[in-house]
Amino acid sequence: MCEPVGVHGYLKIGNEADRVTVASILYKNGYSVSPVRRKKNGKTYEYYVEFAIRDTDIPDTEAAE
Repeated sequence: MCEPVGVHGYLKIGNEADRVTVASILYKNGYSVSPVRRKKNGKTYEYYVEFAIRDTDIPDTEAAE
């Protein structure tokens, strides 16, 4: 059975400038980030920052030889 690798989630942030700041910080720390919007009702949206981090260690090929 596969085990989950890394962390994935959503941050609800209403202010666009705050979303950009948070996404920038996450990206600089190795996370994948993506903007997401979801309809709240007929005319308004809720805005989120989707984030994910995976095990990104590259195996040492010299040690394997």
